[in-house]
Amino acid sequence: MKKQFTFLLFILFIANTTIFAQKNESRRPTFTFKPASNLDIPDTIKVFIKKGPVNLLKEGERLKIVPNPDGSFNFSPSFDQPIYWMQIGFQFQKKRQRPKVLIYYAEPGDNLNIVYKKDTTTAIGPIPRMTLSFSGIGSAKYRVVESLEKVNLELKKELSADLRGEFGKTNKSFVAKAESVNYAKSSEFSRYLESITRNIQISQQRRKDTLSKYQSHLTPKVFDFFKYELASPGYEPIFASTINYLFKVSKSNYFHKILTDFYFANKDYSVPEVNDSLFQYAASYKTSKLAEIMFEGTFKSQGKGLLFRDQYETIKKIKNSDLRQNLLAHYIYQPWFQQNVTDKETQDSCIRDAIKYIQSPILQAPVKEQLVFFKGAAVPDFSFTDVNGNKTTLADLKGKVWMIDFYFYGCKGCISFAERFKKEVYPQFSNNPDFKVLSVSVDAKREHWIAALNTNSYNEKEYLNLSAGSMAWRHPFLQHYNRTSFPFVLLVDRNGKLLERMEDFSPAVIIDEINKALILIKSK
Repeated sequence: MKKQFTFLLFILFIANTTIFAQKNESRRPTFTFKPASNLDIPDTIKVFIKKGPVNLLKEGERLKIVPNPDGSFNFSPSFDQPIYWMQIGFQFQKKRQRPKVLIYYAEPGDNLNIVYKKDTTTAIGPIPRMTLSFSGIGSAKYRVVESLEKVNLELKKELSADLRGEFGKTNKSFVAKAESVNYAKSSEFSRYLESITRNIQISQQRRKDTLSKYQSHLTPKVFDFFKYELASPGYEPIFASTINYLFKVSKSNYFHKILTDFYFANKDYSVPEVNDSLFQYAASYKTSKLAEIMFEGTFKSQGKGLLFRDQYETIKKIKNSDLRQNLLAHYIYQPWFQQNVTDKETQDSCIRDAIKYIQSPILQAPVKEQLVFFKGAAVPDFSFTDVNGNKTTLADLKGKVWMIDFYFYGCKGCISFAERFKKEVYPQFSNNPDFKVLSVSVDAKREHWIAALNTNSYNEKEYLNLSAGSMAWRHPFLQHYNRTSFPFVLLVDRNGKLLERMEDFSPAVIIDEINKALILIKSK
């Protein structure tokens, strides 16, 4: 009898666990898409759903969906969390287009029906923008995201138009005015600066009104989340980035001082520190807060460069411990925030210190990964092949300073880096026998690699044009650095030791780093 009772309890436990799992799964958001017409049906739909608090594109679920013959398709996340950040891209592969991604936020319980169609204002171009119409449970959330994005786009257009109206449409006219001390002292410039805050203030009120309009259709947690993720005064952060743009154009110390004083006198338009636990699932908020810290560092130093340790210590002063450890991790593993850093030698000690403050294992992991990027770390051996099947290995480059640039066909960021490097950096080193460039395709298909070479973005006379082969981004060299996003660019010294990771560096900084490495060769 006792055994039968025990067995019955076990059956009830299994049944309850199954019911709980099914109930949880049913709470995950579901999306059902249908086209407005047969002309709107894409070849594939790419969906990325961010998982957890780490702002890395590899941290999440990737779906590649082939629509049904009638253009319909559906999907749902395979994991549970309180807020989901999603990218949706409609790809028309016949033209090998990279889709314009649409970004939305979902929550458990959403059950959406979406009709999609090509936007008539952009369908003429090579990559049509898609417009989505939402209905069903949770649909108001998606409409408010689109409405807030329109408000932000309008603000950017107004600021851009005012900028051109004030400084002219050419770089020459812009610099001439920004270099003038008389202009910096003028009432004209004061009125222009005041117009920036006025436009931001008007836009902020529009964002508040938009969010309030939908408040009764949103859950309280999502309403509070949107207030800082999409509707805060420092969103993106527009105010700091506008001042930073003006700051970069001019070399005038007086102009810099006027901008700095104006910025810090108007901190009401900055990114607030939040205590909401859902911030860890935010994307725009964390990026905006760190970008603001970076810009403020530039203003305080009067454009003389950023110190990694100063920015690190600024983040450590944040009172909310959860926000602090999240931003510390985000700052360390996202190289974009370090592009103007001048004291790279302090980076290692800051990272080791950060590991003591970051308690979350999820956040610790990507920070610890940065240990492989320490200056002086040994670069792993590799073997890449050229178009004729000849191999290049680490040993072939001994005694030379070399840069390795990984890319894939159709990658806009890869093209941008490669063309900027060819135009602004490589001419200074093209005749130097002690410097080599390895341009490595991570395309799995050879025809895509050849097509990329035919664009002339990635090849120069002295480049080593190579391929990772069928392993593509799974090549052991890239696995060592845990890289799945590109471009990925490293500078290596004559002994095969890492000097810098450089895809987010400016041409001036790249030139300086290569020169320093070449000087070391001559001194030995």
